[in-house]
Amino acid sequence: MNNDPLKNSLKSFLAWRKAKDYRAKVKTRAGMLAFHGKDWVISEDHKRAYFHACEDFGPIVWDSEKDNRRGTMGFYDDNFANEVIRWCVVKIAPANKKHNREALYAPITYGTGFEGVTLHLDCAGNQEDAQRWGGHEAEKLAEEGREEDAKYQAESQIETAREVIHSMNVKALALIRAIRESDKTFAPPICEALRENLRGYLATRTEQFERIATLQADYWQAVQ
Repeated sequence: MNNDPLKNSLKSFLAWRKAKDYRAKVKTRAGMLAFHGKDWVISEDHKRAYFHACEDFGPIVWDSEKDNRRGTMGFYDDNFANEVIRWCVVKIAPANKKHNREALYAPITYGTGFEGVTLHLDCAGNQEDAQRWGGHEAEKLAEEGREEDAKYQAESQIETAREVIHSMNVKALALIRAIRESDKTFAPPICEALRENLRGYLATRTEQFERIATLQADYWQAVQ
């Protein structure tokens, strides 16, 4: 990320803000840089904390990528199996024998495809609890990520289909105009070739309209 806010594109800023609900209040690219400058951001309900790296809180006592030998290492965050959500566990409070209190642990979720990590304070417990609940949170985040990815892919494909429709319209109109303005009588083979071209433009146009309707009805079709 560039330190000059104007050198970060508006598109990249909007994508960054949309990626996480807690970033919705960041209204400007300068605000994005200021946000990245904070060590901690705590959710309004105090259930989660957000910071840059897992190690920023403290030593990691367990990590799904290295220590979860009998289970999954992570969950795919996109529909092309490129990005993964993983989780680890940190100690958030030491044991207190005087008050008969065990050490308290909480999971942190993190991903290979985005910056920042999330400490799930509402999933605190003993280490095994934190490992298990962290897995649930990672899986849920990955499901949300795949859904957002499908929506994004659908929007991109719809935009591409509209561009193709526009291109077919331009070509078809140009061909019709050229035929009408010509003072020549075309031979039958040439007429048939022109009609075939026109039918091709219209067929492609129809296919794109059908694709748009399919994606608008079910965005998951974009990643099938």
